[in-house]
Parts: sequence; structure tokens; C-alpha cells
Amino acid sequence: MITNRTPISLPSALLIEPHYLPTITYLQHVYHTPRTTLEIHHQYQKQTYQNRCYILTSQGLQKLIIPIQHNSIHTTYKNVKVDYSTPWIAQHIKAIATAYSQTPYYTTLADLIHPILLKKPTYLLEVNKAILTAILKFLQLKKEITTTNTYEPIPPSNICDFRHKLHPKKTIPFTPIPTYPQRFSATASPQLSILDLLCSQGPDTLTLLEKPTSLNN
Repeated sequence: MITNRTPISLPSALLIEPHYLPTITYLQHVYHTPRTTLEIHHQYQKQTYQNRCYILTSQGLQKLIIPIQHNSIHTTYKNVKVDYSTPWIAQHIKAIATAYSQTPYYTTLADLIHPILLKKPTYLLEVNKAILTAILKFLQLKKEITTTNTYEPIPPSNICDFRHKLHPKKTIPFTPIPTYPQRFSATASPQLSILDLLCSQGPDTLTLLEKPTSLNN
């Protein structure tokens, strides 16, 4: 039986701040919009996904943090510099290998992400944008990625303003996390980096990203 359904009107663009090895929910929203605009003129916020991610280990979720140089509390995100005074790159690479080296697509993802970190970009924005671009390239997902020119408190109505909506301590409604085989857990946490899904499912990740999100409700 053919029924008439009102087409879902999705936003023309997603407005969101760059995250480090972003969550599955982040990529779900990128998938469902033709263009993603990265907010880079907002005030940097501590203890967010902007400089941290969570991977899944035998001990549960493990937090990986990119240290930043502490300037003014009012530092604009695009001006935040990475602190390389500690060996955090080696620590992150080792932690990711420990968690995912036995997964089918670990080597491919490592070959994409490790060079970005080892290049030691000056700015946090450079790290996060390069990783997002690498993930989209791996998935062969053609999406336009742009950055903001100024900060607009209220963007146009056709823009999905998702700035600061994804937070380690917040839950986003209407965005179910897809289930898939995992090494250490049967369910995916909303905090979990997309890296977990990519290492397990590789290109098949696209099928799981098709699931409805808050944009579809």
C-alpha cells in the first residue's frame, strides 16, 4: 500500500564546534546535513569534547585529552594552541592501539589519524578539522566543511544550531546510538568516539549513520 507522507524538511547546514575524534552522534548529524559549518569564533570551553574523546577498553570508557596552552579564560576557540610539553601523543596512540589493534579496520584508521597527531599542529582547530576531514575521506562521504567568519548568537532558521549541544554530561533526545559488535561491551555509550565504530565496521559505518537523529524528529 502506498501512503502519502509529508517529506521531512532537514536543515541546509549543521552548525557545530569542532570536536576531537568526535562522537557517533556528531557524525550522525554531519551525515544528515549537506554542509557542516564549524563554529570557531566562540569562547573556548573546558571539559568538553573540544579537546577530549572517549574510547572503549577492557576497563570501560577511557578519556583521552589534548592538553592546551592556558591563556585567557576568554580565548576564542580558533586561537587555542595545543600544549606539547607532555608526551600525550604517544600516550593517545598507545591507548588507541591497546583498545583497537585487534579490530578489522584499526590499521587503516591509524594510518589516517597518527600522521595528523605526529605533525604536531599548532592549533586545536587544525587537529580537529584534519581528523574530521580524514574520517569523511575514509567513509567516502562527500560533505562540504566550512568555518564561521564571525560569531552569530542566532543563526538563520535553515541552520541546525548544534553548538554546545553535545557534551560529556548531556544526553541528546531522539538520537539513538546504533548497535554493532564491540570488543568489550554490547552497547554503545553516547560518549564513545566514532573511532570505536569505524575500527569495528569500517565502510559499513555509513549504514549505521543513516539511522534517525534529532534532525529527523
